Amino acid sequence: MEWREVYNVGIEPIDGQHKRLVHTITRLQTALACGDINQELANALRFLVDYAREHFAEEERLMREIGFDGQERHRELHRKFAAQVTLLLVSLRQGKRVDPGALLDFLTDWVDRHIRCEDKKIGRWMTTKGS
Repeated sequence: MEWREVYNVGIEPIDGQHKRLVHTITRLQTALACGDINQELANALRFLVDYAREHFAEEERLMREIGFDGQERHRELHRKFAAQVTLLLVSLRQGKRVDPGALLDFLTDWVDRHIRCEDKKIGRWMTTKGS
């Protein structure tokens, strides 16, 4: 997966964090293609759990500051993502198999749907409300 301009929401700290997510997805894709997935999968899941906590907290703080309409729905989407990646990390730590292909599908869908659609709404809100 490569970063595309269509993913920019127009808020530099948020876009920078999104770029780190895309970079992690790319590393995971490369590891899967090379057959060296075990360590990269663990690294990616640890990153994703931290990312969910830190990035979502910043996004949610920003939404409160600008009075973004639809905050609760957006927070719920964040909660679902965080729960999913946390469950996968716990499963991996318990020695259960985590399907890297399914994780990649989930993550690429998240970037395409959530960032490109949902997060862009925050950027547009800031632009229209003059924040």
